[in-house]
Amino acid sequence: STDNIIATSAYYDEKTQIARFEISDGKVELKATGEIKGYLLNQFSIDEYKGHFRFVLTEEFANGGTQNSLVILDGDLKETGKIEDIAKNERVYSARFMGDTAYFVTFRRVDPLFSADVSDPKAPKIIGSLKIPGFSDYLFPYGEGKLLGVGRSADETTGAVTGMKLSLFDISDPANVTESFKTDVGKSFSEALHSHKATFADPEKNIIAFPAFLYGDEKGDRYLVYSLEKEGFALKAEIPLENDRVSARGLYIGKLFYAVSDKEIAVIDMQTFQKTAELKIK
Repeated sequence: STDNIIATSAYYDEKTQIARFEISDGKVELKATGEIKGYLLNQFSIDEYKGHFRFVLTEEFANGGTQNSLVILDGDLKETGKIEDIAKNERVYSARFMGDTAYFVTFRRVDPLFSADVSDPKAPKIIGSLKIPGFSDYLFPYGEGKLLGVGRSADETTGAVTGMKLSLFDISDPANVTESFKTDVGKSFSEALHSHKATFADPEKNIIAFPAFLYGDEKGDRYLVYSLEKEGFALKAEIPLENDRVSARGLYIGKLFYAVSDKEIAVIDMQTFQKTAELKIK
């Protein structure tokens, strides 16, 4: 944040070391160290809010079992509150803290999207759980009371991954989260499943875009552009994109949207969603 840097490092005995560095007047100073049980998935599993630091973790046991927890620490990195034994034998796949509420996904055969009230740092509590097939690798705020999930579909019985999907969750009532819409992207590989930077999600422009490669499809690499309509997700553009690594980034300037890969820049008109120009990169 503008006040602190939190650095973590997982080490032996299923624990994570934490260091808090304070930023002030251009200086960085170590202020506190601590440790918590379990390991963190990524930076979205860490949050700072009103002088406290929140973490969502997975702990593994020698017998192969797992459990998950939500831990809140104060500025000295001392524990103030905790929720333990969440979704045993599953692990955290994505997390997003949004003020007084935390959302996180665990997975084994179905995707429980948990919501937790973290307004009281001494007494966090689970307030909701939505179970649907598959899981979300990343969660993005998408307008008031909405949460976008980018992840994978899965067989409800076996848990086997069957493809890529988008989900829109209604979080207007955090204790009663529902899945408003979903769409199957097919048997796809996408960097968006491994890096949040590969997804362009802008509710103001109403654009959700990411690179993808559909297995068994002769079109090969492409850049997919969706919008959110009243009836659900709508595929607005399917732009062929020459690309070796199925890696691309999206951005807009004015009324034009740019899909940039390692070999090509494609220009898309955001009114018609047609490709208007391209530049090959040698």
